[in-house]
Amino acid sequence: MEHRFRDTNGDGQILLAVTGTPTSGTASIYRRRDKKKLWQANVPNYPHAVERARGTGILVVAGRSHGSGGGSATGGSLHVFRPTTSHSGSLVKAGSPVPFHQAHGLLWDPQLERMWVTGGKRLTAYRIVTTAGSAKLVEDTDRRVDAFTRAHDLQPDFQRPGRLLVTDTYGVYAVDKATMRKSAPLHTRRLVKSYVHHSSGEQMWTGAVQGGNAFGTKYVHFNVSGVARARAGAITYKARLETPNYL
Repeated sequence: MEHRFRDTNGDGQILLAVTGTPTSGTASIYRRRDKKKLWQANVPNYPHAVERARGTGILVVAGRSHGSGGGSATGGSLHVFRPTTSHSGSLVKAGSPVPFHQAHGLLWDPQLERMWVTGGKRLTAYRIVTTAGSAKLVEDTDRRVDAFTRAHDLQPDFQRPGRLLVTDTYGVYAVDKATMRKSAPLHTRRLVKSYVHHSSGEQMWTGAVQGGNAFGTKYVHFNVSGVARARAGAITYKARLETPNYL
């Protein structure tokens, strides 16, 4: 459902991943250099994203509610884990899940020191408040916008770092981080599952088709070059740049 690379002081570069079913899920961390699993935890809903806050080592998993139903399913939550040492394998649960309807996308913002979250109609940001033995998310309500229809993926804009890119059922949009204004549709194709804007200007995206597999197709599309690359037998859900950079 989600994967991304991040740099750490204790374990070098790591791979974060979440997988699951409509009723349960698993978050995992692997050390990249030898593929060793460092940590794993179960979450009691359908996880769609995982992210690590640089500096604190806090890990957040976003998942929508139990059961099938896609956008008609209600509920969702954010699960917070805190490290007890400098190593990823020391992560422990930090408090109760934070309710978030249809939680789907996460992105740590090292410039603002906020965890961006999207799902349902909402994009918002959370501060991470830590003490010696605890960690919690506190919403920054000044950075909230309710302007989407079943928001899905959340990505940085690697060409324009002052904005975030959000996909939802009906298109792809940019949100200016300073004003929290949502743009006109950048693309109006329905059912886009992920959208990446490379620093070169190239745009990479994946998506489902009406009547097909709900997670996607075998294609990864590139808008500027006009190329669509396919892997036979695959269902490609999300596309990511292979970089540990946040923004």
